[in-house]
Amino acid sequence: MKYSLVLVATIYGAVTAAQAIVIDFESPYTAGSALSGQEGWGGNSSTISVESGVGEGGSAGGQFFSSLSTTFAGVNLTPSAADLGGSNSLSGQYSYSFDITINDTPAASESFQAIWSLYLGDGTSGNSARINFSDAGRVRANGGSGASYTLTQGNFSTISGVVDYDTGTFTLLADSVLIDSGTLGTSGSGALDLTMRVNGPSSAQWRQYTIDNIDIATVPEPSTIIMLGFGGLVLIWLRRCG
Repeated sequence: MKYSLVLVATIYGAVTAAQAIVIDFESPYTAGSALSGQEGWGGNSSTISVESGVGEGGSAGGQFFSSLSTTFAGVNLTPSAADLGGSNSLSGQYSYSFDITINDTPAASESFQAIWSLYLGDGTSGNSARINFSDAGRVRANGGSGASYTLTQGNFSTISGVVDYDTGTFTLLADSVLIDSGTLGTSGSGALDLTMRVNGPSSAQWRQYTIDNIDIATVPEPSTIIMLGFGGLVLIWLRRCG
């Protein structure tokens, strides 16, 4: 039993290292108010608000305004080291996912003009995974080189992937299907930062999006996964032995 307890403690430590931060815009967020200034978010308060009843399943969500008067305005949040299992740095791998829908009828334009972008990195385009959302509701990585995915008005899609700071690459999936990939450019040295930035160049291309259930997690190192598997086998062996 003593050995089992020690092993369980070791496995628990490895599991908690793959910790996540989840943002669902529920309490203690305040609906009807700007996101900036709430729960550690900073930046431009005119970019996005927290609204009740607009998120996935009728929950609260973050809603991007459709009539912004500024360009390249954004909000940002830096997860604490505790949020991410004890370390926040631009190294290793992070998984990400969020639910998103477009709230109004997208333009029929075939050109890809980013209306807003989500950055996962140090806030700069060169060191961040950048996911762009266009005036026509399309989704691409870094402006788009791969196939694009078009959001459907009123229906939430789950955008997800993995950012790998060791290789400088990231993947972009829509509803579990790989649609694009991107590169991070020069590796950064700061902390992981989540930035949502509005790029709307003109009123003719303004659109309103709602985002919900943002989830960012560290991806365990292969050695950690091997240790977990080995630990499970040892636990089974100890149980069979007595």
